[in-house]
Amino acid sequence: MLQYRGRYTDIGDYAFAGLTELSSIEIEEGVQSIGEGAFAGCENLRTVILPKSLETIAQDAFASCSKLRVVRQKKGKFVINEEEAIFDLPDGIKKIGAGAFQGCTSIEGKVKLPQKLPVIELLTFYRCGSITSIDMPLKLTQIGEEAFAKCESIESCHFPKTLAKIDKMSFYSCTNLSDIKLNEGLLSIGESAFNECGLEQVELPSTVEIIGEACFADCKNMGSFKSSPKITTIPEDAFSGCTSLSSIELNNGLIAIKESAFQDCDLSS
Repeated sequence: MLQYRGRYTDIGDYAFAGLTELSSIEIEEGVQSIGEGAFAGCENLRTVILPKSLETIAQDAFASCSKLRVVRQKKGKFVINEEEAIFDLPDGIKKIGAGAFQGCTSIEGKVKLPQKLPVIELLTFYRCGSITSIDMPLKLTQIGEEAFAKCESIESCHFPKTLAKIDKMSFYSCTNLSDIKLNEGLLSIGESAFNECGLEQVELPSTVEIIGEACFADCKNMGSFKSSPKITTIPEDAFSGCTSLSSIELNNGLIAIKESAFQDCDLSS
């Protein structure tokens, strides 16, 4: 085990990157930031214990730590149990950088994020294929590009009332994602945001103004869709390949339905 102790406030960029012999780390109180790529590529790292003082996890900090299973705040005397996967970040964290945990394929079950985190950056959990659910921050305003793309095991996702923007490909190819509860206050959903998901139905909140191209394309289990009164355009390929889509409810203010918007849908009845 690496125990990071002393009067340090920061762990530098790439400080321990690529150390394949590293299996666990415990970072003591006082450390406020973990630098870019600090533990990237530590392919045998399984356990990370973080201090309450931590405020920033930088870009790619734990990228490609493919055996990482336990990430949590230290609480009293901690006994490592590598059989139980835990992802519970300290609530004092204000920023998690792009790609911080991308490729951490052994993170599984529920991911609990800091409750005051305002943005989930692009690629944060890209290809974390064993995550099943996400405890979203209460103050979240934006989910970045491909933040949860290729997280094939996510089954459901409920969003806080503060969320305004879901960027493109945020949940791309989350093939088991069948249940989402979109919040009132949401303004836009980016292109391919839920492309190739397992969604069964979608009802847009009344606040949504824009959905991007191929937003819900190839969601082959989707049976129904209800639009928002503020949507003026159904963009290209928005529901293309939704072969089970048999019920749609569009709004009166709709101006345009673009090319291939409902291609291959089951709307004949």
